[in-house]
Amino acid sequence: DSLTLQTIMEGLLEKKAGILFGPPGNKHIIYYIDDLNMPFVDKYNTQEPIAFLRCFVDYEMTYEREKLGPRKVKNCDIVTSMNPTAGSFVVDGRFQRQFGTFSCQLPPGSSLTIIYGSILDCHLADFDDELGSVGKAVGAAAGELQDSVADTFLPSAVKFHYIFNLRDISNVFGGLLRSEARFCATPNVLVELMIHEQNRVYRDRLITETDERRYDGMLEEICKKHFGSIEGCEECFNKSPLIFTDFCSNTGGDDKPYLAVKDWTQLSNVLEQQLSEYNEQLPAMNLVLFTDAMEHVARIARIVGQPKGNALLVGVGGSGKQSLARLSAYICQYEVFQVKISAAYNMTAFKEDLAFMYKRAGCKSVGQLFLFTDQQIVDEKMLVFLNDMLSSGDIPGLFPAEDVDDIINTVRPEVKQAGLIDTRDNCWNYFISKTGKFLHTALCFSPVGDKFRIRARQFPALLSGTMIDWFKAWSPEALVSVAKRFLSDMQNLEEELQDNLANHMSHVHMTVTEGSLKYRESLRRVNYVTPKSFLELIALYKLMLGEKLGNIDTLKERLETGLEKLQATSEMVAELQENLVGEQAIVEEKKAATDAILINVGQETAAAEEQKAASADDEAAAAEIAAEVGAIQA
Repeated sequence: DSLTLQTIMEGLLEKKAGILFGPPGNKHIIYYIDDLNMPFVDKYNTQEPIAFLRCFVDYEMTYEREKLGPRKVKNCDIVTSMNPTAGSFVVDGRFQRQFGTFSCQLPPGSSLTIIYGSILDCHLADFDDELGSVGKAVGAAAGELQDSVADTFLPSAVKFHYIFNLRDISNVFGGLLRSEARFCATPNVLVELMIHEQNRVYRDRLITETDERRYDGMLEEICKKHFGSIEGCEECFNKSPLIFTDFCSNTGGDDKPYLAVKDWTQLSNVLEQQLSEYNEQLPAMNLVLFTDAMEHVARIARIVGQPKGNALLVGVGGSGKQSLARLSAYICQYEVFQVKISAAYNMTAFKEDLAFMYKRAGCKSVGQLFLFTDQQIVDEKMLVFLNDMLSSGDIPGLFPAEDVDDIINTVRPEVKQAGLIDTRDNCWNYFISKTGKFLHTALCFSPVGDKFRIRARQFPALLSGTMIDWFKAWSPEALVSVAKRFLSDMQNLEEELQDNLANHMSHVHMTVTEGSLKYRESLRRVNYVTPKSFLELIALYKLMLGEKLGNIDTLKERLETGLEKLQATSEMVAELQENLVGEQAIVEEKKAATDAILINVGQETAAAEEQKAASADDEAAAAEIAAEVGAIQA
């Protein structure tokens, strides 16, 4: 905003007399203002920073906001620049009339060949003579490819990031300058390195298969034109994998040369070992390192492993951007810093986080990777700081005055040791330069919707200050590998069944993806099918299978329990039946004895009845006799 711009510009001036201000001593100051057309246009169609600069240029004055008074300035000039493809596209004519305007066109391929070919020739001076002659062909091929790519792949509303300029060819030659004479025994090594760097700079930015095939044809034609006389040139172009890294080399020393990967097995073994060590030391990540994932790790590590290396990872949700960035940071021995978004998180907290990373990188020389996603953008003003961070590395107003003094005092010994003059400006520039060496950024953005395109237009450093790694849709082989990995922990599934399920899930996902494309073409509506959807499919299947198997286990357990109880009951019944048989025999014996006793009792009863009858007769006779006796006595 205008207040920040005024604070920065007036901070370089000193008071001369009264309201007159100027540079220290008899110096003359020139302000360089980049991206002049980037300030926000308000509802009145004005831009506050432009209005402030117009007052500064037209009247050679500023306005002091606290004491409400003018300030005259002298010995100050302004040089500006702008990118006509970004921002508001226009600048106030009453301000632009004060400048002489020059249009800077990109140099043609022939000029690029001379410029970068000279740089490469100096680098190859210590190489074999045969490689030195190939260096000229490399420079010519790189310049021609730069022109062809810039003329063929033009930006559009969808392919807004198809902007190719000197930064791209500079990145290509930056990779070529990492080659070493002791590892370049043949010209083919240098050609392979050139192809690899061009693929990383140009091909990784392309988003359609048609563009990729077109680029491959252009590259193959240019390589045959300039390297057709070299034996094995076609093998260089068709080599798989064509990946150069500095973490797969086993040279036996502390240095990490930039060498080609021998095969997929070597790369897979190294990355699996790094992932295992990461999971032992940090929160575990359940990653499946299929071919595409290994390529992305190598690309991210290549980007952030270089000074001022910042990566822009573009892909839909679930592509693995954050996980692979964390693994790449571990390989490069960086700390990962990620803001913690909460309801109270605001711009002040964001500035504090940035200041913490800057101090840790610039003062303590700690390598860091700032991992930032588009979901963490709680305020669009955060992108203003990111834009400054990616473009120049110097964020205006990030540190208060006392912190700036502490930082300068901290780096002053290093400045002296580097042989620089111990001045305040040199110390601060050294701090910013050191920060660019140790602090790297990985932006994880989604291409869904218009936000990414709008932000890239409003903040051009998101594209110009980063190298893009576009995460495309997973291939069928990748889908099968991921499905097998997540199904492997289902111990109750046979291996053959797991393979069939993985292939079926991959086929279903690809079918739905194709159907979504037809749906978009016919109805102009979008149905997003992402790797996250595939992972949710696997998770849902495992959840439902677990529930079904759990129910089956419950029913099985109930059946087994019932069968056990029935078995126990059967055994008890059999035992009771055996006891019953024994007791029945005893009962029969006792019954027979009882019957015998009853017979005896019957016989004895009959005898007793007979005796009773006889006794009755005797009793009657005795009664008669008694009667007779009584009569006699009477």
